[in-house]
Amino acid sequence: MKVLLVLIDGCRVDSLAAAQTPVIDALMEQGSWTMDAKTVSPSITLPVLYSIFTSTSPAHHGVMDNTEVPMSAKETGTIVEYLREHGKRSAFYYNWEQVAAVPPAGALHTGFFMDTCLVAGGDTPLAQAAASMIVQELPDFAFLYLGCLDEEGHRSGFGSKPYVKALENADKALGQVLEALKEAGKLDEYTVIVQSDHGGEGYEHFDPCPAVLTVPWIACGPGIRKEHCIEKAVTVLDTIPTIVDILEIPRPAHWEGNAVQEIFK
Repeated sequence: MKVLLVLIDGCRVDSLAAAQTPVIDALMEQGSWTMDAKTVSPSITLPVLYSIFTSTSPAHHGVMDNTEVPMSAKETGTIVEYLREHGKRSAFYYNWEQVAAVPPAGALHTGFFMDTCLVAGGDTPLAQAAASMIVQELPDFAFLYLGCLDEEGHRSGFGSKPYVKALENADKALGQVLEALKEAGKLDEYTVIVQSDHGGEGYEHFDPCPAVLTVPWIACGPGIRKEHCIEKAVTVLDTIPTIVDILEIPRPAHWEGNAVQEIFK
């Protein structure tokens, strides 16, 4: 089994109800989900990404903003080099350049950056390119980062009409990747996990309030329970423990999160 992790940056939970998101809706109907997962504080993208990929809190990994990568984070280790040690191939596809700070040099098998984060509809060309590469390479762990929604939140307001439109575009971009895998007859090889790093309030996401700290978390694929609303508390620290369970490799003892066992059949 392989895993596709999709992160839609800055996705407010309540906006999923306001937007037309048929792809995400279908994943929820066919899988397990919660609209009450919790992120970490500071609720800033790079610190949250480090928390996701190290399953440790910012106090542990030391990344507190989007501009500096302290040595402590490099010493913590991410899932990417851990998977490489276990013979697994990882690939990142992203349109926010700072994502490149997460995996250490030499750990990725594929790293693809497209500078479209600030462009309206910029998730679409990234998804098109990612879809082609994923189908060709079939990495064991693929990470797709869609960053346009967060930028629209900062520009127009989280929950605004342009923001909702950007969420709909992100949903379509995700659909392109899933459709490419389906057409290639490879979709059943992947468990798909979709989540966000933080929500937003007004034009920012610094305030530790529910609209910022609550994020969606969805899993769908072979072996995942269908039409299941997750009852257990979920945090962003639980993502990679869940992924290594799916990939059937052991988890490091220092990870703070736990696999979301409730989603498995």
